[in-house]
Amino acid sequence: MMRRLLVSLGGGVVTGALIAAVTFPWLARTAAIAMPRTFNVHLWDALVVFGLGASVVALPLMLLGLRVARARGLEVAAMLVAAMFAVVAALKLVDALDGGGSVLLAWAVGMLLAALVHGFWRSSGQKPLQAQAQ
Repeated sequence: MMRRLLVSLGGGVVTGALIAAVTFPWLARTAAIAMPRTFNVHLWDALVVFGLGASVVALPLMLLGLRVARARGLEVAAMLVAAMFAVVAALKLVDALDGGGSVLLAWAVGMLLAALVHGFWRSSGQKPLQAQAQ
């Protein structure tokens, strides 16, 4: 039990660091997308900049980390917490912790969605591609 928990914590740190490393350049690309004049700036930031730039990046990477670690139950929670600590550390490293609340929330949304998808796949007892085919 303890070994599985340590694997999940280590996997969470690695996954969180990978999410942060991939997200920062991706955020720059999504922030450069021109916003239509009539669009709400806050909605644009939430959906395009942080939605595409952080949540959509965090979801598949966290899902991959959960699948590789074969996490279940408490291990999923430990992996999510460890990944969040890793991304907070990455924000601190680039000195963006003060204004990084939006990207942190977007990461959390992506990671939680990945945990929900992972839980659904585990509860169905099927492999991911088999669950999609039916």
